[in-house]
Amino acid sequence: MGIETDLLHALNNSFAIKEQQALRVISDSAAIVAYGSSAMLLLIGFWKKRPRLRRMAIVVLAATLGTALIVNVLKHTIDRERPFETLDAVTKLDVGGGGSFPSGHTGDAFAAAMIFSLLVRRWWVATPLFIWACAVGWTRMALGVHYPSDVLAGAFIGVSFALLTHWLSWVRRRNIQITDITS
Repeated sequence: MGIETDLLHALNNSFAIKEQQALRVISDSAAIVAYGSSAMLLLIGFWKKRPRLRRMAIVVLAATLGTALIVNVLKHTIDRERPFETLDAVTKLDVGGGGSFPSGHTGDAFAAAMIFSLLVRRWWVATPLFIWACAVGWTRMALGVHYPSDVLAGAFIGVSFALLTHWLSWVRRRNIQITDITS
């Protein structure tokens, strides 16, 4: 854990009080973007009578909720202590509930970034989303509530579950179309 704790110490001890608030805003944006965007797409889809937006909202929600489920099962199963609990030089600068491994905020952010990138398929959408997702993971370490391995695992789970969700939604759409044609 040498490199991991060195990186964590460097990040956690390099921020003044004013900067900590900005870190919290970035960190907290994960749930807002992941769940708020799907709620907004769903509402707009119903209001404007656009089934494609409603389907997109459901796929985004499935990717983010699936990621959250996996992350929370792992958190409670593994029950790794948070860095501020085990390392004297790390200060707790934000809230963190339950186990440390993996990072739920990072999982949410990467699931949202990946699923939107797959659904929209534009580099100018994907690039800022992944920069934002990386920033969320970075803030979780800087705030002293996650180890780098927690963040990497959260990112991996988020991306993986988004890919799986997208693939399943694609297969489902294709099967419905093939069934409609043959019957």
